[in-house]
Amino acid sequence: MGGDVSRPYRAQDADANGDTPDDAGLRIGQAVRHATFGEGIVLQSEGRGERTRVQVNFAGAGAKWLMLAYANLEVLR
Repeated sequence: MGGDVSRPYRAQDADANGDTPDDAGLRIGQAVRHATFGEGIVLQSEGRGERTRVQVNFAGAGAKWLMLAYANLEVLR
């Protein structure tokens, strides 16, 4: 016998631009610095909690997907 599984919907808070911050407070378009890749701009974010990852476009290294739990990104602005 099977049954349906339902999960409550949780609305995310968005800023005036409709962007939603990830768990580390990073936003699309935000400038960050990585110890190896240097400065870059956050392009995308996906996942939640310890599984959150972001795509950052670094000036010298191009676009990279990074796990926030390990990336140690420094927010610049």
